[in-house]
Amino acid sequence: MWRLLLGSGLVLALGCGSPPSAPPRAARPDLAASLLLLAEQSLEAGHLEAAEDRFARALEADPGSAAARVGLGRVALARGDLAGAAAHFERALERAPGAADARLGLAKVAGRQGHAAEARAHLDQALALDPWRAETHAEFAALTGPAPRAPAGSLDEALRRANAHPYDLRAGLVAAAGLAQAGRSAEAARRLESLLWLSDLDPGAARSAWGLLTRVDPAYRDARIVRVHSFADQTIRARPGWEFRLRLAWLGASRALGPLLGVRFLPMTMRGFESSAASASLGELHAAFRAQFATRTPKRGVLALFTERPPSRSLPGDSLGQAEFLGRRLAVRLEPAPEPGPNRVLLHELLHLYGGVHVADDVESLMNPSGGGRVLDPMNARIVRELRTRRFGTDLDADVLDRIDLEATTRAYEDALRANLALRRAGLSAALELATTSRLEARRLAAGVRELDPHLADVARFVSALLWRGERRASAAFLLETASRLYGPATPRGKKAAAEAERIWDEILTGTGDGKKG
Repeated sequence: MWRLLLGSGLVLALGCGSPPSAPPRAARPDLAASLLLLAEQSLEAGHLEAAEDRFARALEADPGSAAARVGLGRVALARGDLAGAAAHFERALERAPGAADARLGLAKVAGRQGHAAEARAHLDQALALDPWRAETHAEFAALTGPAPRAPAGSLDEALRRANAHPYDLRAGLVAAAGLAQAGRSAEAARRLESLLWLSDLDPGAARSAWGLLTRVDPAYRDARIVRVHSFADQTIRARPGWEFRLRLAWLGASRALGPLLGVRFLPMTMRGFESSAASASLGELHAAFRAQFATRTPKRGVLALFTERPPSRSLPGDSLGQAEFLGRRLAVRLEPAPEPGPNRVLLHELLHLYGGVHVADDVESLMNPSGGGRVLDPMNARIVRELRTRRFGTDLDADVLDRIDLEATTRAYEDALRANLALRRAGLSAALELATTSRLEARRLAAGVRELDPHLADVARFVSALLWRGERRASAAFLLETASRLYGPATPRGKKAAAEAERIWDEILTGTGDGKKG
């Protein structure tokens, strides 16, 4: 809907009577949007005069813009002009009653004025409008702080403390334990569940909360926890509330994938690392992380790197995310202005850790790397269900292979190949069939693979391990040869896969072998 901006008319001396009014100027929301983007960049850089000028010009281009009003309020707040900031935030709410960022601004004003109750009321409303805004949670946590550590005299007192200090896990755990003891299991479960996304704030209390939750709520008794350790580079840490941003990302992942995987992701570590000396490629970001934490990474759990640095222009195909296939490491590029709810890139990379494979570009699926779908295709759903009991340590056998149904998992991957949902570009579906009847023809097809694709190589190598365990050695050797070509025959991983394949073929031809694959 277009709004009209009335300009000042020229008074023409044409005799008596009222001067004609100038024609109204149409609002320019497109221009306002561009100016808002520039204003945000100026504000982030600390250039308050430029930010104020651009927010004011955006408001002139679109007088109904609540975002421009909020921006002017943020500039005033940065200058310490509390009255001016409050006026802008209130005008923004008049235009857009659902503007959560205006509520957050009023909360900051009230907090700086020492009006804690008023600040909390604004924060309650801001979270009701947008529960996924990290900065609001950070402001709320700073306002409420920890609860007193003296024992609560009653359940009512424990509940009052937990409500007054909602980010204190210990206070929430005490209240939930009291509810459970009083037979109010449903209330206890809801309170315990609400604490888990804050696990890194008090890991001991989080572990106790999970244990109590599995006792009071049958729905959690068969679920598993996956500890995650998050490492954020300087681009993430530059934004207020970055820890809450990552906690919310893991909360979204738990809600999206929990029903399928039967897991709850618990953020147990929030640490920073420096990536400014590295290029923006995910490979170099991983290298920078390893250089800083080579001997200080947890031995168990998912290791997740986060950055806001965009993909490298010098590396065609540099992606938004990266994960070890059935490993424990992943990297995700977050957008500067995150959308509410689960992050698709994070979900995609997590599914790789559970054995998920890429699908064709025309398939609507989380595993379509070029798509936007948020559902999982049936073949990948079947694969990750077979692998959901995996652990996250440092040994593939102990973490994965020893914990799965070998026959069911092998069938799931073979069906994915034959359905042309996974290794279709390498022609492996047909070759996998030929490996059981014509070894020479299968090797010929494997040798014809020319397109490098390390992801498909990882999948082929894992399926070869499944086939080896199922005593299908020819098929295992064929897939290793294919993996070598997909990695690149001259790469270290390509050479290793080729050597393993050659050894298996030698054993098949000579009838030797100790039953173990390297």
